[in-house]
Amino acid sequence: MRLKFEFILTKNQLPLDYRRIFISFFKKALENNDKNSKEKYYHNADPIKKAFTFSVLLDKPKFYKDYIELQGNKVILNFSTYSYEIGIDYYNSILKMLNYAYPLKNENYLILKNIVHIKDINIKQDTILIKTLSPILIRKHDRNSNFDAYITPFQENFTEEIRKNLKFNIEKLGLNNLKEEVDSFEFIDIGKGKEVKVLFYNHKILGSIGQYLIKGSPKLLDFILKAGIGSRTSSGFGMVEIEGVSK
Repeated sequence: MRLKFEFILTKNQLPLDYRRIFISFFKKALENNDKNSKEKYYHNADPIKKAFTFSVLLDKPKFYKDYIELQGNKVILNFSTYSYEIGIDYYNSILKMLNYAYPLKNENYLILKNIVHIKDINIKQDTILIKTLSPILIRKHDRNSNFDAYITPFQENFTEEIRKNLKFNIEKLGLNNLKEEVDSFEFIDIGKGKEVKVLFYNHKILGSIGQYLIKGSPKLLDFILKAGIGSRTSSGFGMVEIEGVSK
């Protein structure tokens, strides 16, 4: 399920760490609709894996030291999920937030004005060209030091790490039918991507954006397009769309 949420701001500004605003908006919507729904997806500080991703489209942003200035006051949030249950829960909850002035800092408000359903694409190919809508993060955790490093397609062993990441996500979601598909998955740099650093909860994280070629079974590629790829997908990372297909 894919949805497009259309917002306006009362001031044409957002903080640099703007993804946190929309995560908070999701939580508020779920809690207002049904407190059990919020607990199901955001149980205190427990890391509950969720099979969805989102990206935020800003209107010609200018980045300053402490904030982002937009040319206009419109903000688009693209939302995609592999789970029909998640799609219904989030849609029903966020629908009740229409025209609600969600308060931000500095007397600014985020107001949801419209929700659009986007038709899903059926994947039949085993090779597709993708474009990132939000940065892809691949987290490599060192158990000995309890430290997280983030790697990109331009570093060694990326294929191995992204496969590990995919398997971890699939296992956490209980999608055992997809586990065997990961071993043959390929993520190919075609010279149209780049590294970026993004701010998330006051930490700068290394990620990648651009166009890449991915190869795998159609059902695994379908999962990636609907649920996102990489780490922290439900926090606004790893959303991709199809740029082209190859037989």
